[in-house]
Amino acid sequence: MPSYVSIAFEANLDTHYTYSVPEDLRAGAVMGTRVMAPLGHSQRIGYIVDEDPAVPEGVKLKDILSLVDKKPMITSPLMRLALFVSEYYFCGLGQALRCFLPAPVRHRASDCGMVHVVKIKKDLKELNELYENTPERFWKKRNILRCLIVRKGSSDQKTPFLLQQLKERSECDLASIRALEKAGVLETALEQHWSLRDDEAALPNVPPELTEDQKTAVEKVLEKRNEFAAFLLHGVTGSGKTEVYLHIIEEALKANKTAIVLVPEIALTPQTADRFRGRFGSKVAVLHSAQSDKERHNQWWRIREGSARVVVGARSAIFSPVSDLGCVIVDEEHEGSYKQNGEAPYYNARDLAVMRAKLENCPVILGSATPSLESIRNVKLGKYALLSLTKRVCAVADIKTELVDLNKEVQVASQFGLISRSLKSALTECLGKREQAILFLNRRGYVPRLICPECYETKKCPSCSVPLAYHKRDNQLKCHLCGYTEDYAPPYNCQECGTQLKPAGYGTQRVENLLHAMFPEAKIGRMDRDTTNKRGAHEKILSDFASHEFDILLGTQMIAKGLDFHNVTLVGVLNADISLNTPDFRSGERTFQLVTQVVGRSGRGAKAGRSIVQSFTPEDATLIFATKSNWDGFVKKELEERRTLNYPPFSHIIEIIFRSKDSAKAYEAASKARKKIVSLSKALPGYFYLTEVEEAYPSFAFNEYRWQLHMRVNNVMRAMETLLRPIKANLKSTSLVKCQVDVDPV
Repeated sequence: MPSYVSIAFEANLDTHYTYSVPEDLRAGAVMGTRVMAPLGHSQRIGYIVDEDPAVPEGVKLKDILSLVDKKPMITSPLMRLALFVSEYYFCGLGQALRCFLPAPVRHRASDCGMVHVVKIKKDLKELNELYENTPERFWKKRNILRCLIVRKGSSDQKTPFLLQQLKERSECDLASIRALEKAGVLETALEQHWSLRDDEAALPNVPPELTEDQKTAVEKVLEKRNEFAAFLLHGVTGSGKTEVYLHIIEEALKANKTAIVLVPEIALTPQTADRFRGRFGSKVAVLHSAQSDKERHNQWWRIREGSARVVVGARSAIFSPVSDLGCVIVDEEHEGSYKQNGEAPYYNARDLAVMRAKLENCPVILGSATPSLESIRNVKLGKYALLSLTKRVCAVADIKTELVDLNKEVQVASQFGLISRSLKSALTECLGKREQAILFLNRRGYVPRLICPECYETKKCPSCSVPLAYHKRDNQLKCHLCGYTEDYAPPYNCQECGTQLKPAGYGTQRVENLLHAMFPEAKIGRMDRDTTNKRGAHEKILSDFASHEFDILLGTQMIAKGLDFHNVTLVGVLNADISLNTPDFRSGERTFQLVTQVVGRSGRGAKAGRSIVQSFTPEDATLIFATKSNWDGFVKKELEERRTLNYPPFSHIIEIIFRSKDSAKAYEAASKARKKIVSLSKALPGYFYLTEVEEAYPSFAFNEYRWQLHMRVNNVMRAMETLLRPIKANLKSTSLVKCQVDVDPV
């Protein structure tokens, strides 16, 4: 029982603080427990991160005030992971620990999961006899007995049978149930459970026979089941990567271990979770930000208490409080959505998955049809083992992919610059066969900008230096960065030359209107951030598409990956140039991945698939590689270019952004930091590159000006120790200038 403890607070504080522990609190004051303690003139909640630290003689310490938790909320393995997050991503330990507890868990009591459960006191034979001997006029009693018989005969006896469930299923009141309780047929009790809702149940699915490639992949992972090993599962779209995951998890559960499965998009979570529930039933918990506070709280506690053994979720699920971790799986590991943005720490869940597996001594599997170049590089260095799935499981033939030159199309007619003649013909054929199509355009709204036809200036958000997009349904201009809106009231004149601004480009809303005009009989669904901002909207759209409520599903990036619909035989990429023309060294990689992933949504069943990729730059090597499914050729070309420039994966990027309402102050703070970094860089071994102070992109956002330093190094930890920690004072946010350090930005 510690007399003294070190506490890390959730605020971005550099140091831990030491407190004494009153005698009556010592039994519960263990590492990972939250406590209330005085900090300055206030009281704050902090985490115990060390027990009985060295205390200088003669120093009088403040006492902690109370214990917030009855048991430690952060286990020892998670504390080690939090320390890594703090060191690698340059943040306070308290900031890192905040990631491990979702807000509903931090703010709700742990005893709010008390529910009334039903315990059946008779065996199945006795229940059947009671039912047979009960006259039909006592229909309430018979209904209750029938429910008890069904429950007693079910295979899932570990899931609590809720009193509320019995009331609803029997259509009886509480008095009728109490009568059977008095007769000794059942017993009710108030217990703590974190059970599934009825609508989270999934139909059981039978494991299919594995292909030879799948068997080999599973066997190689299981050879390392009791030690750390990192595997890159490179499988073409439709090759059955998920089935490999399921078999590996099944073996982990047999060994009484647990599993974490990360998926990149909330849109994928329901479909993935249903597949995992179909195999593992109530052992599956789901965590993602679209859940209600109560759902996230209950799911987290199901994991913490051990009733859920498989966690499926978006990036924050990597912090799940599972014990006895048997494997970690990252599906679509290349996805940029695994990177945390918005608030520190700016972690990458894929990389933390590898570190967590290492800390807990279990295998980690990174799966993708288009792996990141960082993972490919780790394979070449021998850090990851490569597993390959080269054939699609159910497809009858390869997908036929056509690359359409939009320059030639617009010469015929302007409307063909969006839906080419080839795509229009393919859609007509697809609809005629009662098959389905997916169309991809990574721009939401009606038009992405209002532009001056003379000087090409655009109407920008007053709070950000980005163009406002027009949303016709709401008749508003919207900023897709900060959320600013204003009513659409044309005409708008250019502030530079006075010429009237014109709507330019296409967003998903405009394409939807065009499709309705082209195919008036077709049922069209749209899936983007505007149509999925309500609770349950993701599930509803995908469910409707699965049941053929829609013939065509039009959407942004959220439909580009992971979806599995066997009646989809046509995929159209409306403009592959959008991601290709972004000012980013990863634009080619992202474009290749997006095109390959979208194309892979076609032909996943018994029907042959077809895809049409439209571009104004069809001669671009990336698009040619993508449409020919030449992954090896693309990787070779891209790695050679990155090596020449010493860009990732041959180096690490550290981006330091200074933000302020006063541009001069942000620039001055960046300049001072740069001078100090340059003076310290002589002691840094290995490669080092630092830009001049430059405008960040966007240069103005959320009413703040942004200046940045862009650094490339070989080793992040050495750079932290040599360059950044010595100048922490220059990188600390103040009331005038805020600073953020982003390691490995994507």
